[in-house]
Amino acid sequence: MKHSIYILINCLLALPFSIKAQIFEGSFSCQGEEEVTTSTIQLTAIVGQPFEGTVAGSTFSYGFIETVSTANEYTDVTALTLGEHEVSVEVGESVQLSVTFSPEVVENPTVSWFSSDPAVATVKDGRVVAKGKGVAVVTVVSACGVYADQCNLTVTQSEPVPEPEPDPILVTGISLEPEEVVLEIGETIELEATVYPHNADDRRVEWSSSDESVATVQDGVVTAMDAGTATISVTTVDGGYKATCTVTVNDDPTSVENVGDGNCVSLVGDYLHLELQKPQVVHILNVGGKMCDIIQCQSGQSTVSMQEYPAGIYFVRMEREVVKVVKR
Repeated sequence: MKHSIYILINCLLALPFSIKAQIFEGSFSCQGEEEVTTSTIQLTAIVGQPFEGTVAGSTFSYGFIETVSTANEYTDVTALTLGEHEVSVEVGESVQLSVTFSPEVVENPTVSWFSSDPAVATVKDGRVVAKGKGVAVVTVVSACGVYADQCNLTVTQSEPVPEPEPDPILVTGISLEPEEVVLEIGETIELEATVYPHNADDRRVEWSSSDESVATVQDGVVTAMDAGTATISVTTVDGGYKATCTVTVNDDPTSVENVGDGNCVSLVGDYLHLELQKPQVVHILNVGGKMCDIIQCQSGQSTVSMQEYPAGIYFVRMEREVVKVVKR
């Protein structure tokens, strides 16, 4: 006899695997075309949370589901199994989960999919998409809500690979212009150093003089100190490449006699001798232009001690002339 049976179930039947359950006594009615039958049965309700998902690592559990069906719509499913139960994927990757029924061909193969944490992974029609680092449980449930299985999903996120640093551009050489120069005592000249290649990462150089009593150098500026020959060197910090310039300083008298206006100036040893035609103020400056002394001199002969002055070039400035003297 063909019967249409309407069943309203507010709880799940016991699942085919071990879970926490609660047993209720109850009854249901089957209303056919000609008769109404009432039976007393045991209904098994699975305690837990709604179908939004299960907590990763916890006991598999479901909440109450209302299922409305007829007897003729029940499938003949006896088991439902996922192809994989442990899956690891990277953020942004996806994986397709497959379901196997027992028997292999069933009347109603419809299933529902759920993720315990959509922030970690989402699932639709078995396609799992990794959204964020973490763990989640993906659950599949048969159409009648009786059979289910789950897959533990681990989502990882690899550290980004840093961009490789470009190879350094090393120095390959250096040149110096001019390579030879002749100066008078007290003269200066700026040498030009060129580092190769022009786009080298470290273009620093160091300057030195083979004889600072003849010529000194600072940042490429050479000052002639005394008669003689000195070699000015420039060396790259990267690679130690070197270029040189030969500096020749011509001899220069240490005194000047019979300067203008009948005045006489001479430097003998450590003493400056002045013979002036009238009283005046005399200034002594070093080669860098720094004032070393200011002297009020009378007419006639005056002597100024330069014992505390270091060796070098000095300028004696009077009212109308400037005289260069060299202390050795």
